[in-house]
Amino acid sequence: MSLTIAIPHNPAYSSLTANAQSVCQERGYGCRVLSEYECAQSLYKGTADISLIDPLSFARHPSELRIIPSLALSIEGCSNLGSIHFVPGKEEFQLLGLQEDVYFLRIGALCLAEKYDLFPEIMIDSAVGEDPELTNSQYDAWIAWNSSKGQGALDICEEWSDFQEVPLPLVFWACKDEDSPELLELTRLCAADDIPESDEIHSITKGSDADPRIGTSHFRYSASFQDSLDAVQHFMFYHRMIESVRAITLLGN
Repeated sequence: MSLTIAIPHNPAYSSLTANAQSVCQERGYGCRVLSEYECAQSLYKGTADISLIDPLSFARHPSELRIIPSLALSIEGCSNLGSIHFVPGKEEFQLLGLQEDVYFLRIGALCLAEKYDLFPEIMIDSAVGEDPELTNSQYDAWIAWNSSKGQGALDICEEWSDFQEVPLPLVFWACKDEDSPELLELTRLCAADDIPESDEIHSITKGSDADPRIGTSHFRYSASFQDSLDAVQHFMFYHRMIESVRAITLLGN
């Protein structure tokens, strides 16, 4: 059997893809490293047989996809992955800088709407966060990967968990096949060796007096993950980020 696997070029998901390229090389499979959007598109276009995708790409996909119920990533509480930064001294929030137009950072923008009733204009700017001082001069608030940048930042997963009280689902494996049980094992082989069921995250804090914050990474597709996926779809639909809530169909069903 010849397969092509698509994985996002994002180190945040490396636990699920650490061995993907070596496994593909050993078995003669193709391995494509793409953007999150392109990963889902590769399934639609038939240029990949299996892909790691995010909930937004899943909900927007024009054809039926089947979730492979093996490994996935969701985070509850502190994540250290990305954060929301308010510019000191700003009283009005009219312009929000977004480092990248991707699902995770978009959820950060929706957290501003849900928790703080803020609906600023969004500008996609890859330079956001590289120089926090310059970014502060251009925007009223900004959202970027890597929560270690800047002081007083709000962790995106922590904000989500605060009002939703469920983990934020980040990525999971999907395919278009109706019945390919060998794909379950393949996703496990692609992951890091001895990947745990869950792992504790300690916040990156600045200053010895800061109270440490703790989060948890979950690496299994479970009933809890599926509930979280359903919750984030309804959340995105409520905020008009997607046109409909997609039915969740698992491989083998």
